Amino acid sequence: LAVVRNPFVFVGKKELSKIPLFGFFYKRTCILVDRNSSRSKNDVFKRAQDRLNQGLSICIFPEGGVPDDESILLDEFKDGAFRLAIEHQIPIVPIVFADNKERFSYTFLSGSPGKMRVKILPFVETKGLTSESRKTLRDEVRQLIYKGLLQFKKKTEEREIEYTDCGTFNEERAEYPEIAQALATEIQDGQAEKGIIVCRSGIGMSMVANKFKGI
Repeated sequence: LAVVRNPFVFVGKKELSKIPLFGFFYKRTCILVDRNSSRSKNDVFKRAQDRLNQGLSICIFPEGGVPDDESILLDEFKDGAFRLAIEHQIPIVPIVFADNKERFSYTFLSGSPGKMRVKILPFVETKGLTSESRKTLRDEVRQLIYKGLLQFKKKTEEREIEYTDCGTFNEERAEYPEIAQALATEIQDGQAEKGIIVCRSGIGMSMVANKFKGI
């Protein structure tokens, strides 16, 4: 919604409409699909066509569901979105969402707030294509998004910082001078470039660390 200026409608799974409060708005702004019903899938296709005829765009996550295996970077795509695009001879706008799994984790209550990195890829034209081309088109778009995810993943791995934890390692009472000394020694010996020390006030830890030359 923040990066796409043209109005569009989501196609989403019906189960989410049961979420308190969120579901109230969700079912009024999205085209809902019951993935266990063939009739519902056909109805969604017709409703999506109606919205396209009204001049709206349709936002579809073409995987059609969430895989149980969290190691899967991008699941296989379904044909529906590409069939719609070909029938209406409208371009496809591939969008890469780099942080969906981290922000909206598959594991209950393990997601986190934060920035969502998004990249809009060049349009993929469908003019002149027929329904026989939908699988080729589907695979082409999936490959574009997959490569985009790999690029984001590489950048994330390159930014990862190696660190040494100098303590504390449990909830027992600790002597902060020993922790500050361990951290300062790591830096003095060239084992680390920088360090972060944390305590309730910060004063005691800083006093100990400042006794070390160059810290």
